[in-house]
Amino acid sequence: MESKNGPRHAVESPEKTLSNTVDRVVEIKQVSFSEFEGWCNAVDVSSKTLSDSERDVPKFFLPRVPSNELGKMRVLKKKNNFVCVLLPHVLQVNSELTLMRKTVLSLLSKIKSKSLNFNERVFLTFSLLEFKLISAEVPSEALVSRQERQRITHVEAEKIVLSDKDYENYDLIERQLLDRVNIIPVAMSLAQAATETGWGSSRWTRDYNNLAGLQINFGSRLNLSSSAKNENKNYVLKFPRCGLSGKYNQICAITFETIHESVQLYARRLNTVSLFKPFRSERARVTTSGECLSTKKLLQKKVLNGYAADLMYHKTLTNLIAKSSHIEKFDGLSQLPGACLANLTPCLPA
Repeated sequence: MESKNGPRHAVESPEKTLSNTVDRVVEIKQVSFSEFEGWCNAVDVSSKTLSDSERDVPKFFLPRVPSNELGKMRVLKKKNNFVCVLLPHVLQVNSELTLMRKTVLSLLSKIKSKSLNFNERVFLTFSLLEFKLISAEVPSEALVSRQERQRITHVEAEKIVLSDKDYENYDLIERQLLDRVNIIPVAMSLAQAATETGWGSSRWTRDYNNLAGLQINFGSRLNLSSSAKNENKNYVLKFPRCGLSGKYNQICAITFETIHESVQLYARRLNTVSLFKPFRSERARVTTSGECLSTKKLLQKKVLNGYAADLMYHKTLTNLIAKSSHIEKFDGLSQLPGACLANLTPCLPA
């Protein structure tokens, strides 16, 4: 098919272009809860030590939290099973971020020599768009889906792709992009999900697959029929379906097809929303210094101010990881086994 601007050729995948230098993320498959039993029996949040069995995280995942099954379990077993269901998702998202970080680093190194090819320019431009460092009129799905991104034509891509001149302020672009393209501490992800969902028993989890209290405040302009926009007006939510929360009908609890999509958007918000710049700054410092990315130390610095209305939110999370459970040990993991390593030192449990 041809457009009035000429032949429409799909942009070749930048990942394919870089296949010789960039490791691929380990793929995970979807299974039923019964297939999780062996793995769940290995997880013990009452123990401070990360066992070899807990390190051997499976490369498969559940699309939903089994809230009904969790509701029938005793407290400790419920916590263990909630963590065992969520952990592969968290590590997979970190694997995806690690791959993207490695790809971005590879491309940034080619900017100074002006040796980027067109497909690499497209990838780097979309990375800047995805992490909200530039804005452009592009199909919203392309910002959250690599498959959709590959459907962008050369004609369309040429309208937004950055030129050599756009990279003149290279040092600033490199610092800002690498500050945002990085992993989320595992224990922080688990602690927030446990707090926001009551260890998987809340309505938000059961009805909306929403693990991290992700919502939109429409104020007096609630419109559930339109595609809701989040903090960045250039990024239309991939998941526009909403469920009303509590008595305030201006609050929309974002609804997801799977809990994996919920974890992805949670990570995206921590990595892009201006409110969480203190988190990203401290993470960047840790990455540069070679220290381990410790959830406990991050919470002491109150890097999540504004995430929840609870003024004691950091204390709640700290108590959860230090007293009611020992999920801080999972900071000893960063991503799925077999995925390329992040430039971070895992925290070894005491």
